Amino acid sequence: DAAETFVKAANAFKLAKSWELAGDAFVRAAETFERSSDLTYDAGSKYADAAKAYKNGAPDKAIAAYRNAIRVYTDAARFQQCARLSKELAEMHEANRYNEAAMESYSAAADFYDGEDSKSHANAMRLKLASISASEGKYAKAAELFERIAADSLDNNLLKYSARDHL
Repeated sequence: DAAETFVKAANAFKLAKSWELAGDAFVRAAETFERSSDLTYDAGSKYADAAKAYKNGAPDKAIAAYRNAIRVYTDAARFQQCARLSKELAEMHEANRYNEAAMESYSAAADFYDGEDSKSHANAMRLKLASISASEGKYAKAAELFERIAADSLDNNLLKYSARDHL
């Protein structure tokens, strides 16, 4: 009941465009859900909601909320959600020009997508990782990633024509 009340408060704060207060309420809801072992999925969802609210004004809190959501989903073996949230976190880092953190998050997203056997999504994350690596002057790493993406593309009839571009 307490968690549901926090969610209602968070939604009211969102309507009022009080993003940080909304994020705080979602975090409180997530922490409450997390205390109950059968509601951990709800905890991850509320941490993700908090991150989205925090993105509008408190990026440091958004990063912490994303990491908590990823932790909860990893423990629950919900790797598709982990991949999606890692991608969102990477995009946020990239927008703020935190390239090292963005590379770590894109790499984590690619690994999660690989674990779910979603090669095209994993390769999309590796493309972003390779582009950032090249812009940071890490040419050997970028070349290795582009070659890996090209090799993976050759194994897929729909993607084999893009292998040349990657090489």
